[in-house]
Amino acid sequence: MSGNNKIDAIFLDVGGIILQIDWLQTLNHLGILEEENQKHLLEKVRKLKILFHYERGHASRADFFDEFASIAGVQNDFVLEAAFNKLIVGPLNNADKIFDEFSGRLPIYALSNTNECHHEYQLAQFPILKRFDHFLTSFELGHRKPDPEIFIAGAEKMNVRPERAIFFDDSLANVEAAKMVGFHAFQTINAPEETLAILKRFLD
Repeated sequence: MSGNNKIDAIFLDVGGIILQIDWLQTLNHLGILEEENQKHLLEKVRKLKILFHYERGHASRADFFDEFASIAGVQNDFVLEAAFNKLIVGPLNNADKIFDEFSGRLPIYALSNTNECHHEYQLAQFPILKRFDHFLTSFELGHRKPDPEIFIAGAEKMNVRPERAIFFDDSLANVEAAKMVGFHAFQTINAPEETLAILKRFLD
């Protein structure tokens, strides 16, 4: 596969592609240190439907934190929000090289499952995110990956045909969903250099 002439835009997930994400950082901040307790709470968080609603923009920040507080056993909103944001650790090593190589050659768009709380925090904390040409979020688009609609909506918003876009995500389910609507899509996990290598092979 080759040629810039076949690709008009790069779409990147953020967590696991540009930023490191670690839920254990949240649990540690909440003082939940015992391994069994961590596993138990993470299972609850993964089943927390309101988190998915919040990431689709269908639940308020207050409603989400009310339910999060009930499973975390912490009622202080300031502590809860700080802990929730701690899961965003920071830029992965060499993530900046993706932008160094392709910014100005092709537009680079973020396509992220996120919520307003995390979005505000990460934009303020990590300047690398300002290198995206546009930041597409699930809570603004009203869908979250792997909903096919989020890929369609993101491509339409950026005026890009899916078959002329390349997408990277750390989730195989998200990659497969992107392929279903026409994107060229690849899975990489916490590996910016691998992402960059695939982009170079695909585009150069």
